[in-house]
Amino acid sequence: YGFRYPLAEIKVEADTDEEKSVSLISQVQHGKGWWGNRTVVFTLKLTARTNSPVIGLRAMMKNAGEYPAHGYFYYRLVGLKFPYYYDAEGWQYAGKPAIPVTDWLFLPSANTTGGYGLMPFNRKNVKITTLYPRGDWQKVGLYFSPAKKQLSIKPCETFSMGFMIFPAISQWQVREHFEKEKMGCD
Repeated sequence: YGFRYPLAEIKVEADTDEEKSVSLISQVQHGKGWWGNRTVVFTLKLTARTNSPVIGLRAMMKNAGEYPAHGYFYYRLVGLKFPYYYDAEGWQYAGKPAIPVTDWLFLPSANTTGGYGLMPFNRKNVKITTLYPRGDWQKVGLYFSPAKKQLSIKPCETFSMGFMIFPAISQWQVREHFEKEKMGCD
């Protein structure tokens, strides 16, 4: 979805045969709103590893100011077209304004076989919504935001939220991959 301000830096974190990782870092952003002043830096980090279909995506907000900053932000995942999804308990949902965050989700592709697996890094930290309970929610995409609305970040602290996403054929394949990740295997 991108930043609202120009990038300050594109930083290659890892460039080996085993791992590729890049961070997109925003300029220092100063803002004033109903929550008060804030000075923050946003970073979007993408990571991929050899022999793994997983792409890790982490969005981070660092307080670069002298005072606590309001840490609420969101990002949007677009381009995934699916009419429904399965959660870790096997329930199927469609067009919900808020999606229950579990350890893993299977997002079937619309009108094709297969889909995507999605595993949040910290499910207690993130909320997944369609932002508005609209009929065209699959075109709008999924929005990821902090689970707590009022989030105060102390100076030099960072708040992050992210997930792993990968191609999957079924919810059973996503669950199997989740079990491997949980055990530290790949």
